[in-house]
Amino acid sequence: MIRQERPYIDFHTHKAVHNGEDDVMEIISMHQQIKNETDWLTLGYHPWWLHEVLTKEALDELSIALSNHPRCLALGECGLDGLKGAAREIQEQNFEAQLTIAKALRLPVIIHCVRQFDRLLQIRKQWRDTKWVIHGYRRNVILTRQLLDEGIGVSVSPFPGMNASFTDMLHFLPMDSFYLETDSDHRVDIRGRYALMAELRKIDIFALRWQMYQNCSDLFQWKQ
Repeated sequence: MIRQERPYIDFHTHKAVHNGEDDVMEIISMHQQIKNETDWLTLGYHPWWLHEVLTKEALDELSIALSNHPRCLALGECGLDGLKGAAREIQEQNFEAQLTIAKALRLPVIIHCVRQFDRLLQIRKQWRDTKWVIHGYRRNVILTRQLLDEGIGVSVSPFPGMNASFTDMLHFLPMDSFYLETDSDHRVDIRGRYALMAELRKIDIFALRWQMYQNCSDLFQWKQ
């Protein structure tokens, strides 16, 4: 049984709530500008907030910020939303422009996807050499298998009272294919999410913490 300490990693959140706590590492998703120089973070243009095609100046600014910040781990969140945001053509153009930056900088991409998974899988065929993780993921086993077959990871948030479809998917996930997050829903904090997943998978929580740290180490280029 693994007993070496690893932090509880909150893979995707929008506000740090555990600053100064040695056993929690939060990765803050920021949009357009960096708010705190001390956070581990990801940076990208969310599809909700873009209603026009990104300009070259905006893309250059994003690329420079991603390159220069020593604690920036990935591009994102960015992606496609079938319910909110700009027209599909604009969303796709902005998404692929950011994928181009991620490829050039060899950064993983944190993806927001709502009711656009068929299109996302089509786009993926042109970008298999970039690492993708879909955050806030709650879909079924069938779709999950398709995503994993395309080399796409998922970030999940177990919660009390989960339905059968979500629970089945969490049981199905290979241990090296997922991450744990709060997405700033702190009704259950990140320690609670780990506890729920450990109970669901019948795994020692120290082993789960080790696995999530290893998954993040494999995904990110840790910057010192």
